[in-house]
Amino acid sequence: MVQADWSPDGQQVAFVRLSTVKDNTDGLLLTLPLSGGSERLVATFPGEFIGNPRWSPDGSRITVHTSTGSTGAAPSLVV
Repeated sequence: MVQADWSPDGQQVAFVRLSTVKDNTDGLLLTLPLSGGSERLVATFPGEFIGNPRWSPDGSRITVHTSTGSTGAAPSLVV
């Protein structure tokens, strides 16, 4: 399941990805311009699962829910 959210101006999409290397899983928050181009890494959450990216109404921030797997999800704010 892909979890993504359109930016308020409709120019970008924010999405999450898990990156697993050996036994370490990191949550990645990325954006992709809809006009073309490469994805951009916005933030890395070492050892955490992330989901539900949401843009702020003015498009200046993105929130995600984070979890280490042993605790419930908590919101995190990314600039």
